[in-house]
Amino acid sequence: MSKKSITCTSSRTQKPLTEYDSKHEADMVAARYEGMVSYHCSCCDKWHLSPQYNQTRSRPCPWCTGRDGKSKQSYPTKQVAQRRAHIIQSKRYVTLTVYECQWGEGWHLTKT
Repeated sequence: MSKKSITCTSSRTQKPLTEYDSKHEADMVAARYEGMVSYHCSCCDKWHLSPQYNQTRSRPCPWCTGRDGKSKQSYPTKQVAQRRAHIIQSKRYVTLTVYECQWGEGWHLTKT
């Protein structure tokens, strides 16, 4: 069942995102809208929808953590990490740098 999130908001509109309890449920809704995909949110542990062009492949790094103590996202290539940095910079107006994981787990982002 979908409902409005109390923790996650749209970076564009600042309105609460709709959250779904399962990938299947989110995928069913995404199928109704061209160019939308589901993604798992590490903040609320639910599923949300996003335009496909905003998505980049990543996974939690098993070794590296951010200042908040959570696992850093690891991007498979420098180009994918740069694309993600560009998406975030255009939405949040922060400057990010891409760097290679010291443990060989891909590429990370950091604020500069």
